[in-house]
Amino acid sequence: VKELEASILSIGVLSALTVQKSGKGYVVITGMHRWHALSNLAKAGSIGNDFAIPCVVVDSDFNTTEAGLAENTIRADMDPLDQCAAFK
Repeated sequence: VKELEASILSIGVLSALTVQKSGKGYVVITGMHRWHALSNLAKAGSIGNDFAIPCVVVDSDFNTTEAGLAENTIRADMDPLDQCAAFK
């Protein structure tokens, strides 16, 4: 989460969180690591309460289990050669 916090501070949030209406608020469906990083940054005063968090709001028919699995199972480490090219 610390690396994600640094990334958010330097370039912002690049991928929207997926949220679903729940009572008077929303529940994060995908993007929980981003949410934790943003929460930590807000608590530390690194971002203000008015920081805009990009979100996609899905309805109650959305398959939350499938979405969570899809986001977490496709995650893979970057190939070392691609990582070197990106840093260069």
